[in-house]
Amino acid sequence: MNSFGSFVDELELAIQQGSSTRRTEMLRQVTDLFLGGAGNFNDQQIDVFDDVLVRLTKQVESNVLAEIGAKLAPIDHAPYELLRSFAHHDEIAVAGPVLTLSKRLSEGDLIEIAKTKGQAHLGAISLTVSHISAPRRCCDWSVAAWASRQASDERADQPSTHGCD
Repeated sequence: MNSFGSFVDELELAIQQGSSTRRTEMLRQVTDLFLGGAGNFNDQQIDVFDDVLVRLTKQVESNVLAEIGAKLAPIDHAPYELLRSFAHHDEIAVAGPVLTLSKRLSEGDLIEIAKTKGQAHLGAISLTVSHISAPRRCCDWSVAAWASRQASDERADQPSTHGCD
């Protein structure tokens, strides 16, 4: 069997029956594989990485998730569902890099997180303003402003759109 076939077999075994240590090793290997070719993958290939990475993150320590999230967050075509799961993570060490660096999260994702998570998540969301592209600036700013109001105990039912409708 070739080395790729062997890698796929190891990956499947790690997903199905692997220990936390083995899953962590495979998670790091697949992440490195993705990072090595991130700019060259098409959407379907990214979706495959997304599925595999999400499955590997189960039962992995949060410090490892934080490490992986920090590596993937700034990548423009990083696996969306993986980033989304990290952004929703209860520990800010995992969620923070994704919330502050990723351009993959939608305004809806940010609003949902702002409504359901704590002050640290709100603070990270408020920092996304400096990392957004011009077409989303107005609407993302409204999310950040709403998050800031929430953080300072001003209550608002929903974010202001400030003319972004």
